Amino acid sequence: MTRVFLLEHLKTFTEETLADLLLPVPPPRHTACVDLAGGDDFDDGLGSECVKENAEQPEPSRAVKVFTNALPKGSSVTRDAPYVLHQILKTLDFQKPGQLPLAEILVRTTFCIYHEDGQEGGLSLLNVMERLRIGLLRRRVIGKQFRLDLSAGLETLVYPDTGPPPEGTAPYYLGEMLTTWNAPIIEREVDYDKTCCSNIRKSGPGPDCNRTGPGAHGEYITPEKQ
Repeated sequence: MTRVFLLEHLKTFTEETLADLLLPVPPPRHTACVDLAGGDDFDDGLGSECVKENAEQPEPSRAVKVFTNALPKGSSVTRDAPYVLHQILKTLDFQKPGQLPLAEILVRTTFCIYHEDGQEGGLSLLNVMERLRIGLLRRRVIGKQFRLDLSAGLETLVYPDTGPPPEGTAPYYLGEMLTTWNAPIIEREVDYDKTCCSNIRKSGPGPDCNRTGPGAHGEYITPEKQ
């Protein structure tokens, strides 16, 4: 559950950091419904569809949505813009000789911003990414257990926009951030018997050993000494 907890804490921190930032929302996927010419007695059969379509008109701007692991069902890469998506890319548990064990988690954060103006869209993307980057560098520790590993670096990447699709992504502007987090280590479990002693064999001679002294440093009993 460690990785799940990290994503939850990242989501909460991101929402708090970007709470006061309102950004444009993309229009509905279809054009607004209008009445067809034909008089009051003409029924084009689209009345209910128009009501539904017009009811789905979004707000002109809102706060950035924050998702974890994947976009919600029914979403596309651009439909929920503006949004931030946190995903776990890789985890690594290791221990170097003579050092304590470590656990590292690599997180990819994806940004998607919508704006009709190319210049403003690019600046809005940078603004969102900078807010989160500066916030993480100031906090360093989230959830009281996950520490940002700056020795691995904090990397940001802005996708270049070359115009509208298919060559470019406008009016959507995308970027990424890669962060590495030190997580709590998983302690080794040791089984104990009813006398509260571990099952790990203690040092010393076995029941049928013919040596004397404390364990391996004892002395073999030779025939001459018997």
